[in-house]
Amino acid sequence: RRRQIVKKVNRQKRDAKLAEMNKNIEAKEKKDKERLSRQANTDALNALFNKAAEQNNQIKEDMKSRGVETGVVKDKKKKDKKEKKEKKDKKSKYGGWFSSKGNKSKVEMEEKMADDMLKMQEEQNQEEKNDTDEAAVSQLQKQSSSEVYETKKPQTT
Repeated sequence: RRRQIVKKVNRQKRDAKLAEMNKNIEAKEKKDKERLSRQANTDALNALFNKAAEQNNQIKEDMKSRGVETGVVKDKKKKDKKEKKEKKDKKSKYGGWFSSKGNKSKVEMEEKMADDMLKMQEEQNQEEKNDTDEAAVSQLQKQSSSEVYETKKPQTT
C-alpha cells in the first residue's frame, strides 16, 4: 500500500513537471509566432516604402528627361537666403547701406553692375525654363488624360 502511494505521488509530480514544461513550450512558441508576424509586417512595410521611393525616383527621372525641373521652390529659397546673407556681409563690410550720393568706389560699381548682369541673365534663363516647363507639363497632362481613356478595366480574380 505504501509503494502504491509513493508511485501515485511521484506520478503526480512528474505530470506537474510535464504540464509546466508544455506550458513553457507553448508560451515560447506563441512569442516566436508573434515575433515572426511582426517581422513579416515590418518586411512588407519596408517593401512598400522601397517600392514607393523607387516609383518616386522614376517619376523624377522621367520629368528630368522631359525637361521639367523639380525642386525649384527649394532652390529659390536657398538662393534668397544666400542673397540675404551676401547683403548682410556687404553691409558689415562697407559700414552700412550704399548711399545714392555717388560715394561708391569704382570697384563697388563694377561689382554691382556684374551682379545686375548676372541677375538679368538668370531671370532670362528662368523664364526660358518656365516656358519649357509649362510646355512639358501641358504635354504630360495631355498624355496622362489620353492614357486614362486607353486603360482597360481591372481584371477580377
